Amino acid sequence: VSPAVPKILKFGGGVETSGLVCEMIERGERCDAVIFADTGAERDYTLENVAKMDVLMRVHGWPGITTVYYTTRDGERLTLEQHSLNHSRMPSKSYGMKSCSIRFKHEPSDKWINHWPPARACWDAGEKPVMLIGYNVDEVRRWTAAPASDGRFVYDYPLVRWKIGREEAAAAAARFGIYPRKSACYFCGSARPREVLRLRQDAPDLFMRGVAIEDKARPFSGSIEGLGMNFSWRELATADAAQVRLFGEQPMPMPCECSEGEDD
Repeated sequence: VSPAVPKILKFGGGVETSGLVCEMIERGERCDAVIFADTGAERDYTLENVAKMDVLMRVHGWPGITTVYYTTRDGERLTLEQHSLNHSRMPSKSYGMKSCSIRFKHEPSDKWINHWPPARACWDAGEKPVMLIGYNVDEVRRWTAAPASDGRFVYDYPLVRWKIGREEAAAAAARFGIYPRKSACYFCGSARPREVLRLRQDAPDLFMRGVAIEDKARPFSGSIEGLGMNFSWRELATADAAQVRLFGEQPMPMPCECSEGEDD
């Protein structure tokens, strides 16, 4: 890659992208822009990790993290939670789709990149910026289906090239005193029942806000049961309170594009 071609990272705030940054620093590599898209539904520990990583990057000569978010045509910020309540509809992950991550993560990030002078200069010169993706080598289904390039970017998967899995990424972050956790919206439709019950125990206020989104979206159609797609958060909590085991371990119905790994 030409030195004039900028490298961009969409930073998720979780294990993979934190480990990726730390690995790059150790290897003497640098990124030219780091973007974090805040949906307004991030857990406090994710935002704290973003702040710590911002300091770490600056100390090592990287640019700071640029935080972006979705705005309306009037320029007002709109969170994913408020959007869901306004439209009486759960986030798209609960319906087996991906538009929530596209609208509230990728679109704000791409809008910023479109106006970033180094990216514009690169396109004007007939070249493509490099977009770094934090898939780890264990996520075979994700990176084998991922593109090498498109009309705008060349895509690079450093953790895959370096044969680094999730545990190794976490270890790389730990060497810098960084201990990230899974990054995802607290009401993500890909959350497993045990994760939902953990949220109910650890952050009951956030759990009830998720239930409010689910209730506002009723009635459901087809095979949709609730916020968890094939299960309802409210009914799960009711069953758990009654100590009735209605739900065993279930796989995620679809990997969330804006979620970074498991939180076991």
